[in-house]
Amino acid sequence: MPLYACKCTECGKRDEVFLPLAKYKDLPFCCDKQMQRVLTPLHVIEDMKPYRSPLDGTVVKSRTHHKQHMKKHGVVEVGNEKLTRPAQKQYSLDDPAQDIKKTLEQLERK
Repeated sequence: MPLYACKCTECGKRDEVFLPLAKYKDLPFCCDKQMQRVLTPLHVIEDMKPYRSPLDGTVVKSRTHHKQHMKKHGVVEVGNEKLTRPAQKQYSLDDPAQDIKKTLEQLERK
């Protein structure tokens, strides 16, 4: 749902409301009058600030350069690593007691 900024023309109160597109014109009321929509600037996220790499001391100036630099040195940021699922054990339904015994023996070895 879009977030709309609106303002009361009487008292100047400002508000932000979530409305579905179908209710685009259903803005709240204030001072017994419907509030008016206010245009707000877009939120733009700037590129990352330059920093000196702890890997080799070079200055990294952009996100693209950062990604290339990390790849060049074979480094993965925490949170960006690709996780793999451990292989699931296949148990035989023929002898579940034997499977339980094997699993317990493996755990004891660790």
